[in-house]
Amino acid sequence: MSCEKRGKVWRVSYRHNGVVYKETFDTEKQARARDAIVKAEKEAGMFSPPHALINPELNPRAYGKGITVRELMKRFVEEYGPTEWKPNVLAQNRNRIEYYINPFLGDELLMDLSVQRIERYYRELLKTPSVDDPDQTIGKSVIEKIHTMLCTAYRQAQRWGYVPRDEMTVVSLARRPKYRSDEREIWTPQQYRTALDSCEHHGLRLWLLLSASCSARIGELLGLQWDCVEFNDDGTASITFRQQLQRMDREGMANIEKFEIYFSFPSGRDSKTVLALCGMKDKTGVAARPRTVYVGTQVAAALKEEKQRQNALKIVHGRHYEDFNIVIAQDMGRPFEEHEIRKKLKKLCEDVSLPVVVPHAMRHLSVTLKLLISGDVKAVQADSGHKDAGMVLNRYSHAMDAERKKMAMQLDGMLYCSGQA
Repeated sequence: MSCEKRGKVWRVSYRHNGVVYKETFDTEKQARARDAIVKAEKEAGMFSPPHALINPELNPRAYGKGITVRELMKRFVEEYGPTEWKPNVLAQNRNRIEYYINPFLGDELLMDLSVQRIERYYRELLKTPSVDDPDQTIGKSVIEKIHTMLCTAYRQAQRWGYVPRDEMTVVSLARRPKYRSDEREIWTPQQYRTALDSCEHHGLRLWLLLSASCSARIGELLGLQWDCVEFNDDGTASITFRQQLQRMDREGMANIEKFEIYFSFPSGRDSKTVLALCGMKDKTGVAARPRTVYVGTQVAAALKEEKQRQNALKIVHGRHYEDFNIVIAQDMGRPFEEHEIRKKLKKLCEDVSLPVVVPHAMRHLSVTLKLLISGDVKAVQADSGHKDAGMVLNRYSHAMDAERKKMAMQLDGMLYCSGQA
């Protein structure tokens, strides 16, 4: 028998008829009392383990007897995912479980998993072809996300009583391949102007203008509708972001609370995914409040021009035009999707010999330039919609070489030139 502290809890372990039983308590006093009772009953020949520990069907705290990783992940996605994840994250995690977790760990019992087994699993993933690109193996960044999801799933397993509280170390102590997120590459203002001047595609050009001016996420920009744009008398405009464009699988959409889905675009009957306008959430899955961003006269003029262009297209195409009131719309009215903008942006970079950047880099560029102009972190945070101002400074602000050189020259003059005639 043993009575010892394991992490933040106390555990009493004992053997009866060749089987080891474990009971967990929140305080040392409770554990010591239980330990004394078990010893006294065993000495008197009257001891019998609690019936709930013998029959796991009566109490899930029987610590995962018969519970497999596949069964845990199924319940985890069904009960945890819809309330804690954004729709696109829910779809991504479903795919990771289906292709990267269940084929390797799905049939194994929770109680049979060890740190060594988890580490071997991560090494196996490094040699496994990616589902998205079979010519490439699964990257370390994906393994890092899988590790985070498994840790969260095991925390839920602890709350549900499938594993003892101290068994969390099985996943959390497992070493995974070291992954370091490099600083995102962004354009300089000169490179941005080169891209804007060279861009001939109306949708991409309007997205470039809005992304640099609004500091918004690409889903928020592609889901922007005209009733959220207000033109002011001084030639500027006010834009209110209250929704985002997301493509999600139908199963995931059915599990998301209905109030978050504002509109679903028509799709084929056999399509497994749906394009929808849904409510905004922050990184933790909490609903984000609508926010208003102000843009200058150049961007406001481009919006008015796009509005006139769409009105002309409605006349030309008549009833064939699908009017969804989308600001960044295709010629027939449907919205652009992120993968389309990403593809066009990459081609533009290659055509004009600019560094290839991803759409999210424009959000970084916008935040960086606004901080350089105003230095008001709270004002920039209000535009970008970040919950934490520290995120604006630590992740989204970038040091630009031109500004660093300017700072060096100013310091040089302050320190060394002030005394010269």
